[in-house]
Order: sequence, then structure tokens, then C-alpha cells
Amino acid sequence: MEPKPRSYGKEIILIGILAFTLITAFVVFVRTQSLGDTGCVNCHIQGQPVYLWGYVLIGSKGTPYYLYFDNSVTGRITGYVGSDKNYSANLLSGYTYAVTLQYYVPSTYQYVTCTPTPSTITPYEPSASSSSVRQDFSC
Repeated sequence: MEPKPRSYGKEIILIGILAFTLITAFVVFVRTQSLGDTGCVNCHIQGQPVYLWGYVLIGSKGTPYYLYFDNSVTGRITGYVGSDKNYSANLLSGYTYAVTLQYYVPSTYQYVTCTPTPSTITPYEPSASSSSVRQDFSC
């Protein structure tokens, strides 16, 4: 009786699993190293926090709910508008934010978004005596 030829199927599968594991480990290692030593993704964001507050004036159009402050670097910061139409938000100094206002119109049961006046704001470094800025918005 002649010996059976040896099958290498199990070895090929084992080599494939090993290669996949090594490639995955290399990709993960390179990705984590590109974040730097701290693992910080948005470390380039600088600026001092500025407390922004004021009132939203929309007349009888509806009930204001949110002010959105958008910046491509810092992202979106939301300010909630209270029942007396005042708001507050913490922004970073030195960045220009595009402002939008969302309000509710009870007669149509819809939320409406408008671009208020002023439509942008750039808070500057807070002074030693105050780190808050008042800014009213109107639509």
C-alpha cells in the first residue's frame, strides 16, 4: 500500500490567519501613532473660554429654542434659549462662529431656522475683570 500524499490545507489556513493578524496589528499601530503621544485628536484648538449671554428677539414669530454657533474647527456649540428668551453658551475666543436660531411656531406646529442679526460672532480673549460677553440676537 502506497502512502497518501500529504495535505497542506490546515497549514495554509494557519498562515492566512497569521498574515491577517500581522497586517491588522500593523495598521492599528500606524493609526494610533499618527495621533501623537497624547492621543489628542483636536489638540490644535486653542483659545480661552468666553461665556456668551444675551437675549433672543423675534417678536411674535414664535418661541425661540436654540442658538447654534458653528465653526469648522471647534464644531457646533448649542445655546439653549430659556422661557424669558435669554440664552448662554461657552465659546472659544479667537474663532468666528456662524449663528443660526431655531424657534417654534405654534400656529403651524413647525420648527423654523433663521439667520439672526448679527449672523456671526468672534469672541476675543477675556479680560482680567470679566470673561463674559453680552450679545443679543434678532430675527
